[in-house]
Amino acid sequence: RVSEPAQRDKLLDIVAQDVTRLDRLLSEIADASRIDTEMSRAEPRAVDIGAVLTALVEMLRPAFKAEGLGLTLNLAGGEPLTVYAVEDRLVQVFQNLLSNARSFSPRGGEIAIRAAPAEGEIRIDIDDQGLGVAEDLREAIFDRFYTLRPDSEPFGAHSGLGLSISRQIIDAHGGTIRCTNRRAEDGAVEGARFTVRLPAGGGGEA
Repeated sequence: RVSEPAQRDKLLDIVAQDVTRLDRLLSEIADASRIDTEMSRAEPRAVDIGAVLTALVEMLRPAFKAEGLGLTLNLAGGEPLTVYAVEDRLVQVFQNLLSNARSFSPRGGEIAIRAAPAEGEIRIDIDDQGLGVAEDLREAIFDRFYTLRPDSEPFGAHSGLGLSISRQIIDAHGGTIRCTNRRAEDGAVEGARFTVRLPAGGGGEA
């Protein structure tokens, strides 16, 4: 009903963005509802976390570089970092966490991944150089539909389910995921750190 072409194009663009946002939201809601059933039926296998992270970094590094972001990986221990898991779901978790770090990192920032054995577990840290996360929000960000996004990001670009799904997947593997802030010696926040811990070599519930 809009006769002005420029106004009509603007409204159509808004509709297209809303359709894309709703499609993504419905897909992620469906995914979240499937995880528990899928994980209870899936057959876990030995997964080398180091190999998974190496492949993911090689795949993502060009896109990060194009945005002026560094992406580094440090594998400690000198031996395979093995867990028993559903590999595709672990990849989904790390993709979610890296996407989150990418969104909040300033141009020229560095996103660092470190994986190492730690007291019968494999610990994976993903550090960014963003503004960090307020202490009272460090659990809330894992709630479904909670969104804490940079001001520069368009509304609806994320569903608020990524971190919730990530925790759901890690819980199903008998692991933990949490968020803390990295601080300088003077107490200033240097960025956020997401830490995933998984039972080494098995013992999870997947």
